[in-house]
Amino acid sequence: MEELQYLENYTRRMLEDLNDAYPELPLHGLDMDNVDISELLMKTGDEFVFVIGKWDVIFEKRFMTDTDKGDYLEFLKTCRRTKNMSTLPT
Repeated sequence: MEELQYLENYTRRMLEDLNDAYPELPLHGLDMDNVDISELLMKTGDEFVFVIGKWDVIFEKRFMTDTDKGDYLEFLKTCRRTKNMSTLPT
């Protein structure tokens, strides 16, 4: 339950920020379980920079499994190898 609430809150806050910046996007009534943030961002036509301020926060969450943590680290490594990504901490 804690994991679901954490992810729902994160998604909700991101959608609220998008709604503030892009009121023309169809964000109201979205199914939180099936929302595609990438698709919404592409609809804006703008480029985005994501700053992960506390990148290691998942290691403090009890509900994160070792597999989740490994997947997250692999995601960060992939981001570092992506052409348009800025330098991430090592």
